[in-house]
Amino acid sequence: MVFASFIDPLEKILTRFKNKAVMITGKTPVEDRGGIVRQFQTDGNVQIFLGGYNSAGVGISLTSATNFIAIDFPWNPSQLRQAIDRLHRPGQTANSVNIYQLSAINTIDDDMKDILDYKQGVFDRVIDGKMRQEVSDTLMNTVIKGVLKKY
Repeated sequence: MVFASFIDPLEKILTRFKNKAVMITGKTPVEDRGGIVRQFQTDGNVQIFLGGYNSAGVGISLTSATNFIAIDFPWNPSQLRQAIDRLHRPGQTANSVNIYQLSAINTIDDDMKDILDYKQGVFDRVIDGKMRQEVSDTLMNTVIKGVLKKY
């Protein structure tokens, strides 16, 4: 499974692997998605599932997959977790699954990792009731200003 926030890299991978890959993105008609999932799950020739975090990250099971590759970072940590959960769920027959997050040093990936870690931390603290909102707002503004200075 390969997931991304943007369609262009997924389309390039699909073009490269042709009949060995299937894809669900926001462009994929809803009525076609079930057939695409079935094809990935049952057709031994189809070895790659390509999906967008928003369009393929929830509501489907891809238990025939054993590897997950995220080629970029979504804006929300729950989107990444949900996408990974497409293969890591009841019905998975593999003894183990592999999760890979691609990241390039000294790029926006570094900042995205920091932002996602920050957001997850805020979420965890809010759920536990340990963080005041004004502290959360100040920290997020600091992170955003740092990213804007670089780019």
